[in-house]
Amino acid sequence: MLKTYFSLVILQFVGLFFSACFIVLISFAVPADVFGKFSLVLSIIQIVSTVGLGWTNAALLRYAREEYSARGTIGEALVARLSIHVVLMILIFSVLSVYEAKIVEWTRTGTGTLQLIMLGILAISVAEMGSYAGQAVKRFSGYGWAFVAAKGIQFGTAILIYVGVFEGWEPLILGTVLGYGVASTITWKQVAGKICSNMKLSLREVKRILKYSWSVPFGTLGGIFVTWMDMWFINYYLDTQNVGVYSWAYYIILLASTVLMPLSAVLAPRLIDLRVAEDRAAISRYLQQISAIFFVVVSTMPLVMASVFGLFSLVDMGDYQAAMEPTMILLGATVFIGIGYLINPLLAAFEGLVVYGAISSLTVALINAVGNIFLIPEFGISGAAIATAIAVAFGVLTKLILVYRYCEGTRAMLVYPLLFGIVLIGVVIFALNLEAHLVLLLFGLVSLLFFLSAKKLSLFGGMSMVLDRFIEKSPNLSGSTVVGLLYWLSGRKGIY
Repeated sequence: MLKTYFSLVILQFVGLFFSACFIVLISFAVPADVFGKFSLVLSIIQIVSTVGLGWTNAALLRYAREEYSARGTIGEALVARLSIHVVLMILIFSVLSVYEAKIVEWTRTGTGTLQLIMLGILAISVAEMGSYAGQAVKRFSGYGWAFVAAKGIQFGTAILIYVGVFEGWEPLILGTVLGYGVASTITWKQVAGKICSNMKLSLREVKRILKYSWSVPFGTLGGIFVTWMDMWFINYYLDTQNVGVYSWAYYIILLASTVLMPLSAVLAPRLIDLRVAEDRAAISRYLQQISAIFFVVVSTMPLVMASVFGLFSLVDMGDYQAAMEPTMILLGATVFIGIGYLINPLLAAFEGLVVYGAISSLTVALINAVGNIFLIPEFGISGAAIATAIAVAFGVLTKLILVYRYCEGTRAMLVYPLLFGIVLIGVVIFALNLEAHLVLLLFGLVSLLFFLSAKKLSLFGGMSMVLDRFIEKSPNLSGSTVVGLLYWLSGRKGIY
């Protein structure tokens, strides 16, 4: 599993590189109001794909994994999921057609918008379903390469806009759709053949998927609304230019949290297996390992924030210079988003926690909405960032309580992630009023303080288990300085 994770991390970093190049190039190639229109259209595509069509994907992973372990095929679970998908798509496209004029008015776009939205919904929803099918059979390479393809094509589109081949928001959407189309081809190719044999429609399987998933749309609705609602409120209170600036800032934090996404993908099927086997001891060990990985990430985050701050200080970002404050606040909130990526596989493995996860996500969305109503008129787009930070912190608190009570977590897993996150956001707010050189120094000191505090509190203890398995796969790295440092943080001198 660890080797798979690091392979995915390498691919994630390649995709991350393309994404970073894309967002930097956008600041020079696309006016903020155009990027704002692109973001509003993309928000409709993402929400409909995730909430309207993707809400049974977790059940596909759950039952396809079970079927694959028993019979070596996922045909029955896959056909049930596809049949639900087709019915939902017909209904959703019919509703969107009725409200076409309203959609065009709200996004401040023009003719052809609905057709691009439908194309995007088809591409993204099919790609995401393929990703879950791949996870069910532990074929993760497609997941990594699909991300690289999608982000690479998106970056290529930005280059064409920069050199003057295209203009407007429409090419950005088409590039995104094409990227997901290629990603879909990659993800589905890895589950073709014998894995998809025994394909037959089973009403029993359809019922099982629907029973498992009935509460998921509510939770997914909360999660996806937190991602996009800030832009909607900004569009209502301000304009599309501010939507574009904030979208640029939010894109930065999505890049920062991308590193933990493959870990979540790799963990999900493994945790489902352990849940089915009722191996609580192994689940507890995994909790220790992901907790240690989280504290490494959060301790490194101030250095990432210093780099982003340095970019804003050295480069004139034009319209997007106003993104600095919300970007820094949202990067602080990335700590909480990262915890969510590590907890969600646990919630998926324990059926009884799915409903609680949905309630938590809806509550987060409500807190974020109320925060936007009060804070955007007062603080502009920075108010939206503060509202998001508060909302995701609350959401993570509720999920940590679930892990603590039902998955045999420890108090350290419950208290310290929140404490570190709150301290980081407080430092960010304080740093916004300092000179540039003092900000860089402050972030460096905070990173050092986090590492030393986490070591003192033995929060890196689970890292030794991760390193042991890593060294077993790559023994030639056992003497490297980085590995030695990580062992020291974990409280051990090296592999036993």
